Amino acid sequence: MTARIFISYRTSDGMDKATALARDLGERFGDEQVFLDKDDLRGGSSWRDEVQRAIGAKPVLLLLLTPQLFSATDHSGALRIADPNDPVRREFSAALDAGADVLPLCCDGVDSPPGDLPAPFDRLGDYTWRKLRAYDWKNDLDRLVGDLAAQGIRPAVGAVSTASASAGAATHPAPPRRRALLGLGGAGL
Repeated sequence: MTARIFISYRTSDGMDKATALARDLGERFGDEQVFLDKDDLRGGSSWRDEVQRAIGAKPVLLLLLTPQLFSATDHSGALRIADPNDPVRREFSAALDAGADVLPLCCDGVDSPPGDLPAPFDRLGDYTWRKLRAYDWKNDLDRLVGDLAAQGIRPAVGAVSTASASAGAATHPAPPRRRALLGLGGAGL
């Protein structure tokens, strides 16, 4: 199955939120429907080709809007989002070119998409955005799950529904693939 949800983020301040989001969306829709680079890129593969292939399938691109997404600079002090080779910019541009749905998520520290951004980020104002905040994670996630379902993404067989996840999220184990990855990290301790 091709991933229907693609999570794009700046690693410097978005990796934890992207990882938690992939885990929680994987519980609801199935891991195979959620693409997160650090979990889904095979060793030895060309990450640019794999990302292009995943975005070419026109998933819903969840763009995590974090403070560093907009303010990160390169070694010369230039904004990374202005660099055509910036990975987040490449993912967003590819999604726009492919005609994929884009859903910006304003994370902690970002109240709304800023104006006056370089292309293609100047198009963020064209999209309805949602909040994804640590202090209101459950409510923000439930709303996002509803938005994704409205875009035709259906829970996988055996996936946890929003209602059952809300009732007992602490008692549900992580999805099999992500649980296995978490287990490998503990083996080296």
